Amino acid sequence: PGVRTLPHALRERGYAAHAVGKWHVGATQFRQTPVGADVGFETHTGSLLWSMAYDSKELFAEPFTPMGVDWWRAAANGTYAHYAEPRHTTDAIEAEAV
Repeated sequence: PGVRTLPHALRERGYAAHAVGKWHVGATQFRQTPVGADVGFETHTGSLLWSMAYDSKELFAEPFTPMGVDWWRAAANGTYAHYAEPRHTTDAIEAEAV
């Protein structure tokens, strides 16, 4: 808290600040996610966790032990949705970024 980030600086100057892709810098609290107050992006689409299969978005706890699926779209206003993204991660990120 209280740390000025690049997304904050961009938004202060009238630029948009959106993030796409894998985020594993912290997400145990909403404020630590890309759209949380500590980070400052307006939106984020992608994954929040580790060891994801890029085609199915499955997460693995131990080698080859699936434990869930991770893909979401979130906004700084606190809205978010986890959803099944059928495209390969590279294709989904590219489409979101363009």
